[in-house]
Amino acid sequence: MRQPQFQGVSSVSAETLELNIAYSKDLNYPAPKAMAKKLAIVGGGFSVTPAQSGIQHLGPEFAVWGINGAAAWCLSEGIDATLFTISPCKYPRRYLCGVRRAILAHHCDPWLFDALKIAKVFAFDTDGHGPTSVCAALHLAMSLGFEEVHLFGCEGNYSDRTHLYQDTPSPADIVVRIGGDDYHTNIGYFMQTQLLAKLVREASGFCKNHSGGMLAALAADPDGWDVIKLPSELKDAA
Repeated sequence: MRQPQFQGVSSVSAETLELNIAYSKDLNYPAPKAMAKKLAIVGGGFSVTPAQSGIQHLGPEFAVWGINGAAAWCLSEGIDATLFTISPCKYPRRYLCGVRRAILAHHCDPWLFDALKIAKVFAFDTDGHGPTSVCAALHLAMSLGFEEVHLFGCEGNYSDRTHLYQDTPSPADIVVRIGGDDYHTNIGYFMQTQLLAKLVREASGFCKNHSGGMLAALAADPDGWDVIKLPSELKDAA
């Protein structure tokens, strides 16, 4: 069984992160607050489609955070979502379509703060929580005092495309086998899924998974995974 240990690194330099932080903090945006009792975190996995997830029927006790491009997708489906991201990179402007509220890490690129000047923006320090926006959202939700967090579209594995709203295969793509099923994913998503699965197991009353896929499999069998395909540059290191 091949179980390599992965470690995430920032996609931009430490100097760039510092410059981004300085820029955003000068804007004096308020810190986010819990605006409801429960939180739905919506990722870009195909399990979030209306026919599968039931997300369109959430009650008023829920706030909804759409991760990266999932926010614009939610809004296009009539789901009142807040954009949430910690990405320090520039990404397609279509991710901002219809966005009226956003929760951004202070280290996000200045263009994002500029592009959202007419939106209600909240900003926060990630304090090293990662490696992805979903993981940071969970840590922030816990600190803000939400009673429950529900995960939609966070299965962590691809369908016929990488995301519901886009297709961005990565050089870091891998295949993970859990319980006899194979999951096509990438290293960052697998690291995310390991962290989410641990919380789903250990805090099931607080963190509830509606995503299925690799997340459900790893939560059920946290030690029984096997990486059966690695990126070529990592094969010799495994």
